[in-house]
Amino acid sequence: MYVLRRLLEAVPVLIAVTFIVFVSVRLVPGDPARTIAGPEAGDATVEAIRKDLGLDRPVLAQYVTFMARISTGDLGNSYYYKTPVLQEVLRRFPATLYLAAAAIVISLVIGIGIGTLSAVMRGSLADRGTLIFAIAGVSMPSFWLALILIIVFAVNLGWLPAGGYGTWRHLILPALTLGLFGAGTIARFTRSSILEVLQQDYVRTARSKGLRFRAVLRKHVLRNALIPVITLLGLQLGAFLSRAVVTETVFGWPGIARVTVTAVLDRDFPLIQGTVLWLALVFIVTNLVVDVLYSLIDPRIRYA
Repeated sequence: MYVLRRLLEAVPVLIAVTFIVFVSVRLVPGDPARTIAGPEAGDATVEAIRKDLGLDRPVLAQYVTFMARISTGDLGNSYYYKTPVLQEVLRRFPATLYLAAAAIVISLVIGIGIGTLSAVMRGSLADRGTLIFAIAGVSMPSFWLALILIIVFAVNLGWLPAGGYGTWRHLILPALTLGLFGAGTIARFTRSSILEVLQQDYVRTARSKGLRFRAVLRKHVLRNALIPVITLLGLQLGAFLSRAVVTETVFGWPGIARVTVTAVLDRDFPLIQGTVLWLALVFIVTNLVVDVLYSLIDPRIRYA
């Protein structure tokens, strides 16, 4: 019942997203009909294209038609690719999912590892280094970090390709660009959460019974300390998706974020609407999965 209720609550959110995006793209300067026709086309040709695309109708009427098509699973056809939008989204989404999954693994491994070390060695040089790493990870712009990684590992050392898609070697640099951003935030949250759990009575009781600190840390502390980290990971998805736009563009990664940028430049209204709607749906489903994971991590958590 909880999952069903959350899914029903997502419906008005998706409707709001469609309306905001639908209106916003039409406020951006530029005429998609003129882009399709070309700079040398006459006004009559441009007007004929506008009529054929339905852009000559009132915005509200266009939105009603758009929503009616969505209800049947039809996101329209791309102006640029001349193919169904849903087909383009499904074709490019696996690449973005592949990149996001690798970035999340990097964020969790580095963030939880460094955050745990920092909490255990509180006040030490390693603890201060973790704080510097966390601030740097959050503050560095994606395009700057991407360019630095390309210069060091692709240009100077020649270990990895500077861009493209196909093998695991192409994945490393873009995944690091996204993963290091999330690792800094996760490291700080992990540190704070572990320090808080270490002060709990059940941890002191376990230690007083003679259990080794590593056993207490693994069986009692980390299990409870990971709950806010899981929450953060769900919220981080939005940041990952926003940074993926820059990352995929810099590395030439053929994902859904990159095609969204191309669609904006080409004034491809159906493709913009379709990709944003799909990303919003992914974000909602991910947060639902995070909520369900709570009860698996901590059996004390139950949903009405």
